[in-house]
Amino acid sequence: MRKTVIVLTIVVGLAGGACGGAEPVDGPATKPEPQAETELTLVATDFEFDLGGVESIPPGEVQLTLDNRGDQAHEAQLYLLNEGITYEQFTAATAGGESTRLPAEALAMATPAGGLTSNVTAGESITLPEQVAAGTYAFVCHLLDPESLRPHYLDGMIAPLEVR
Repeated sequence: MRKTVIVLTIVVGLAGGACGGAEPVDGPATKPEPQAETELTLVATDFEFDLGGVESIPPGEVQLTLDNRGDQAHEAQLYLLNEGITYEQFTAATAGGESTRLPAEALAMATPAGGLTSNVTAGESITLPEQVAAGTYAFVCHLLDPESLRPHYLDGMIAPLEVR
């Protein structure tokens, strides 16, 4: 019987507090802070991308910045690789490219997923929001080198990104 009285006292006390009988200790209720968005800077030079050591980011919104430190204009098209396709397989499939368009074999392995497709001139940068789902991605620069007329991705402007 003594246990029942103690349990009932606790329950009644909790119910009274829940019904507004007690004043808030810390003032008004605080809202949980929103999850911070991810920021990712992709540095472009002639001819490579540098993610600053970042290999993966969480899914969701990312503020994607392309910082062009090269002498030529660059872009960063983001491709989501198909299930079961590795970054190595994708880059091997791009080796046969001759134009700004990826070879058919590479295009069959991935889906364009946004990215910074604007031509960013030398010394400039651009930041855009992008929604990314979990998966393996590749950044690709399709622009042509004005001297060799080769697409930049053939000269090393392709980089991996894992979203998990």
